[in-house]
Amino acid sequence: MQSNNNEQYIIQTFTELTHQHRNEEAILFIGDILKQIPLKIYLLPNIITLLLQKDSELYNNELKPFFFYTGVFLSKTSTLKETVHQFMYYLFSNDIYERNYKELLLRYEKFIVGKEEKQYPLLMVFGSILHFMNWEEECKVYKQSLKERNIKNKSIEERLEKNALSIEYKLNTSLSFFPNLEFILKPLLKVMIYLEKIEESYILLLSFVNQYPLNPIGYILLGSYLIEHKSSDRDKIIHCYRTLINLDPISNNAFSVLLQLYYSTNGSREEDDDFIISENIISFEEIFKLYTNRLSITPDDLEIWKLFYYFLKDNIANRKKLVTKVTSSFQCKSFLATSFNDFLDYQLSLSMLKFKAGVFYLLVTANPDSDGNNGLNYINQCLNKRKNFQISLLVLEFLESELQGLK
Repeated sequence: MQSNNNEQYIIQTFTELTHQHRNEEAILFIGDILKQIPLKIYLLPNIITLLLQKDSELYNNELKPFFFYTGVFLSKTSTLKETVHQFMYYLFSNDIYERNYKELLLRYEKFIVGKEEKQYPLLMVFGSILHFMNWEEECKVYKQSLKERNIKNKSIEERLEKNALSIEYKLNTSLSFFPNLEFILKPLLKVMIYLEKIEESYILLLSFVNQYPLNPIGYILLGSYLIEHKSSDRDKIIHCYRTLINLDPISNNAFSVLLQLYYSTNGSREEDDDFIISENIISFEEIFKLYTNRLSITPDDLEIWKLFYYFLKDNIANRKKLVTKVTSSFQCKSFLATSFNDFLDYQLSLSMLKFKAGVFYLLVTANPDSDGNNGLNYINQCLNKRKNFQISLLVLEFLESELQGLK
């Protein structure tokens, strides 16, 4: 009884220490845990992580072979199949992180020989992705060779295609077990496109986003596919990236694509009285909201402030009517009220201060209903609090040189 209580104390203490990331203390209990009979399989993932962090060379040379042997042995003898499979999956995943692909393939093939892969869903996912990584590396090597020598090798191409078909089957099967895992979907799409199954890839993507409409990765993959293979279908591309930006407001992917689509349209007609904004048109107001929403979430992103500044400057020079309309909106007034605070902003870096001041000046001076607010009020307050003549001079010189053509 005393022995059982002691074992429970060791396990409980070890678990609490790992949850609290007190790794140095947790390591001291590993020896006692490994001596316990039966072996507590569910604790091994944490043990392996700690040992890797402590001494990866010792783990790889001495302990890893023991753990693999233990996993293979237990897979043949233990009734706790799912726990053992998770343990093996964890072992393989650690090696993927260290990019030991060749060694991993040998270990995996040795483990799976004589077994039906479908009976080991987690491990089949691992094996499928591992085979894909190895195949993708072979493709890169062959493409590089083809680029250098410009001589095709039929036998290599046949082998790559044969392996691609096998990997496609494995990944499809893995996806049927875990249909919500996008990290299975991405390599599967690459293989299918390699096999020229273009429409089948599209159907698979549509099925995924319909089944998991809140997963932004699905729309990233769908958007990339549409741009590459259905670039003329502008409506679907716009809808895809609008959905993505709603799911992930700081998606650089969606942000950059929507900007490109805006600049590639006949936006110059947007000021015309007969111009009608439709679903397949990205308007100036939409891009304005894209910038203000993004900066409300990531206010310290200098690059976005720069882009926003030049976007406003360009449109004030060429489409002042549009800018005036938008800067009078509640969206703009709310952005000005929440994003500019001289009590905080005076401490900003010189670059950030210049572009943030520029944005403020453009937004305020473009609004005819700004109640007489001077666009320089905010920046003057910041500079007065900064009490640095050199910085004040640089900021004001920047504004004067940048904005003199807009006066």
